[in-house]
Amino acid sequence: ADQRDDLVYNRDVGEAVFRAATVATLSAHVFHIGTGRLSGLGEVTEALRKICPDLKVSIGPGLDYYGGTIGSYCCFDIGQAREVLGYAPRYDLAKGVHDYAELLKLLDLTPGVA
Repeated sequence: ADQRDDLVYNRDVGEAVFRAATVATLSAHVFHIGTGRLSGLGEVTEALRKICPDLKVSIGPGLDYYGGTIGSYCCFDIGQAREVLGYAPRYDLAKGVHDYAELLKLLDLTPGVA
């Protein structure tokens, strides 16, 4: 739960791809797409519990969920994407989790979720 990375929602990634494909001229060809802030799996479970209060999930402590001994953090500098593409993430972690849960309900993939 202590590991933190730039967790970006797929709708923001899609928006960035669309912008890159349709911008009139590109002054760069490589962009970091993210939120520009660090989030952790503990925050994901908090967001899920707001939607499903009875959720039985726990994320243990630690810095590296890949099993290494040294935690590393990854926070993208999205400045070039902002400048060239006009990209700005619309979903923070909680909003992205909520939006995804709503999509699952719409598709009737979450029976019993209120």
